Amino acid sequence: MRRITALIVSLVMVLAGCGGDGDEPAFVESPTTTTQAAQEPTTTSQPAAQAVEAVDAKVVFDGENCSYLGPVVIPAGTEAAFEFDDTAHPAALVVLLVEEGTTWDQVVEATGPGTARVPPSWVVNMWVQIETGSLVTTLGEGNYLVTCNTAPDDTDAVHPAALIQVIEG
Repeated sequence: MRRITALIVSLVMVLAGCGGDGDEPAFVESPTTTTQAAQEPTTTSQPAAQAVEAVDAKVVFDGENCSYLGPVVIPAGTEAAFEFDDTAHPAALVVLLVEEGTTWDQVVEATGPGTARVPPSWVVNMWVQIETGSLVTTLGEGNYLVTCNTAPDDTDAVHPAALIQVIEG
């Protein structure tokens, strides 16, 4: 119960940072180095199919690394099912729509310990799955960041897995 409460509190704080008050969200960068997973995205690339209506992807958090196993380029309008496994270590799956032109270097710079509470200014929207399970959503055209976020009572960190490009079908 404590884990769920901490993740919900973290989520509320993140959503508050996405408010439409016009202010840039405060974003604290950690002076510590990023993990191996944050340095290079872990992806299994599959070619985008022309008539794809649904895509399955798996996201696994092992306590240090967030791994994404699924296509990194998919057609717009595809229903994406992100199967999330955090059974070894508590976390939340977060899928973020990011501004066009967001780079992996920006992602790495904005992640690590102490970064899960307020998203950077280049985050447009987000979907969250707390605990192991499935997050199913239809993805519109744009770039999406897949991360595993730990709770404030743990490390309060963002662990990036992959940038996904959703293109006009």
